[in-house]
Amino acid sequence: MSALKTSLPLFQTTSASSSSSTSSYSNTSATGMSSTTTTSSPYAYRSSPSLYSESRPSINKPPSLFNQTREKEKLELSTLNDKFADYVEKVRYLEAQNKKVQMETNTLNEKQQNHCQRVKSMFENEIAQMKELAEKLFKDKNAIVYAAKDAQNTLPMIRQRLNQTFKESDSSKYETEKVERQLSSIEGDNDLFENVTMLIEGGYDEHNQWKQLTTHIQRLLLQAKNETHNENLTKNSCEQATKQLRADIAKLREQNQQKLVDLKQNTFAFGPNANNDRAHMFKSELSSAIRKIRQEFERENDRQRAELYAKFTQSYESIVRDFPDIAHLFLTDREQERIRQEEERLRLELQRIKNETNTLKQKNGELRLRTRELQINLEMTIEENQRFEKIQQNEIDQFKTKQERVSKDYDEVITKQSSLEKEIETYRNLLEGTMKTVVDTITDEYSTSSSAQSNRSAPRSVSVDRSRSSAYLSNSRLNGTSNNSYSRFVNQKTNATNDVIEIPTNVVNGNGLAPSKSAGDLSLKNGVHAVEINGTSTTSSQPAVPPTVLQTRRS
Repeated sequence: MSALKTSLPLFQTTSASSSSSTSSYSNTSATGMSSTTTTSSPYAYRSSPSLYSESRPSINKPPSLFNQTREKEKLELSTLNDKFADYVEKVRYLEAQNKKVQMETNTLNEKQQNHCQRVKSMFENEIAQMKELAEKLFKDKNAIVYAAKDAQNTLPMIRQRLNQTFKESDSSKYETEKVERQLSSIEGDNDLFENVTMLIEGGYDEHNQWKQLTTHIQRLLLQAKNETHNENLTKNSCEQATKQLRADIAKLREQNQQKLVDLKQNTFAFGPNANNDRAHMFKSELSSAIRKIRQEFERENDRQRAELYAKFTQSYESIVRDFPDIAHLFLTDREQERIRQEEERLRLELQRIKNETNTLKQKNGELRLRTRELQINLEMTIEENQRFEKIQQNEIDQFKTKQERVSKDYDEVITKQSSLEKEIETYRNLLEGTMKTVVDTITDEYSTSSSAQSNRSAPRSVSVDRSRSSAYLSNSRLNGTSNNSYSRFVNQKTNATNDVIEIPTNVVNGNGLAPSKSAGDLSLKNGVHAVEINGTSTTSSQPAVPPTVLQTRRS
């Protein structure tokens, strides 16, 4: 606690100096920290007996407790220093906000002054033009007045002449007519001069109107000057408000310093949570105060703008009301309404055109998507058709190969059939032609040998009805062709071993051809005995194998 008491004056001096500049705050805080660090050693307490003469019994405490208290005090001082630095930063932020507000007010004032200067220059130009026009009108007026005076001066002379002419009218009618013509011309001149005087009076009226316009413009200039004066007053009020804010900030600074002193005194009584709550409260109050100041400034600015606009509208209406001759330069309510309606109509037309363009763009996008889908479908169909064509071409190729193979097989079959037919024809020619005698001899020999063999074996009757050629035999007998018209042979297999019949190969017919032994060879190699059915001799065969009939026709 003694160390805290010694550091409190040093902290106050550093807080007072930190509000002016950051560098002084950092230096003093550094010196304060260095002083606290140097006093942490026990020798420092012995070196300053004047400061710690009253707290001499505290030295008898254990060094650990003393160090703990010192560390705690250091921590508290560092936290207080951080809070004070936050407060200084907030004050600087408020000063920056005040500078920003001041800059905004300066810019607004400059804009207003520039606007006033521009309006003033416009009015001065118009006033100069009006002065030039007024000078021209004055010159014209003087010339017309001089002409009127000359006409008035000539009128009495003309009247005298008229009287003289009236007196002398009795003298001659010609002169009277001449005088009447002169009088008529003089009356015309008089009317002309009267019209000129009327025009001069009208010029006076126009001059009065221009004079009223100039006075009104001067009045507007005075109003603009008053407005600038009001703006200056508002500027002064804003400056006073900023001064008041600065004073309030100084007061708040003093109050916060007092609060910091109280916080230093009550550091042991309250924990860090209370300090955080107070910091949050201070932050919220500060933000609310800044918000209120900003709202008041915006409210004042809006009010001033509304007043300026109301004054402008009043001045505009008064100008239109006081000077109907120049009202054509301004837009009437009806024309403004018409222009507004035209603008609204054009805006609606533009909106409608935009909507139509958007719908057309959407339709165009849909059509593009549709065309893209159709292109994709077309490509897919083309690919599918190509695939089908390939499949069909493959099938056609397969069918062609199959047809070629079948045609080859058919050609082979046809060639085989034709070759077989040729062989059959050759065999038939041989059997029915040159080989007929040889076949007859072979059949006779075979029939005799077979009859002899059948006589040696058990007799076994074989009816003609059981043979396959019975129907043909019956038909042939009915037709009367039984005496060697056809030779029929029945092929049968026998269980016993038959003797092989030697076929004479040295028989030569009268035509020099050797007989063929193919039929006999075939019948004998297969073990089949030919039987002549035309005669009485028959052959026995096994019942399991059906007989085969060989027929020959005599040519």
